[in-house]
Amino acid sequence: MKVLMNMQAMKPSAFIYNISSPRHMVIFYRDKKKARKIEFQFILNGLLKRQHCIYLTHGNTKNIENDMEKFGINVDRFLEKNLLHIYKIRDPFKDPKGVMHGYRSVIKQILADSKPPYRIAGRLIEDLSTKEAVKAELQMEHSFHNNFENFDGHVLCSYPYDDIEPTQRSKWVSSVISEHNAAVFLPQHLEGISFNLP
Repeated sequence: MKVLMNMQAMKPSAFIYNISSPRHMVIFYRDKKKARKIEFQFILNGLLKRQHCIYLTHGNTKNIENDMEKFGINVDRFLEKNLLHIYKIRDPFKDPKGVMHGYRSVIKQILADSKPPYRIAGRLIEDLSTKEAVKAELQMEHSFHNNFENFDGHVLCSYPYDDIEPTQRSKWVSSVISEHNAAVFLPQHLEGISFNLP
């Protein structure tokens, strides 16, 4: 975490507006509503640039559509233009052939109807309350980040800080940060901060 102290901080809203080159970003949040605003702004910015934008959920896609509409995204218009893609994904952690098989299956599914440059927001494993789940999520983050230079687009990975397995939380957060090139922190009662990472 010491490395973060030397990074230039920005407000998350300004940071999301100013993304230019491809970024693999992570957001840690304590307030889901705040996180949704950042995720939806990230998606909207891409839609306005005519980029293919992909939102991942483990819940009801209709609820996401409704929340996006309330935020100000014209969901029907962007769905019709085939620029907005909202997927209810299968949790790779529950794949009978293993987490990496599940990971590859999800990536194949979500990119099938899109063209680069992409914007992707969400996370792959729904429940991060066990040691096995956080280990598996980190494995996928590592695999994706190692190949990110071949990926044309931006990715925003979202994690609810308080839901992460508590005995591994601090170490895991540091490890996840090292697998990204930007980080956003959204505490409960403050606006939050964002950093580009080396």
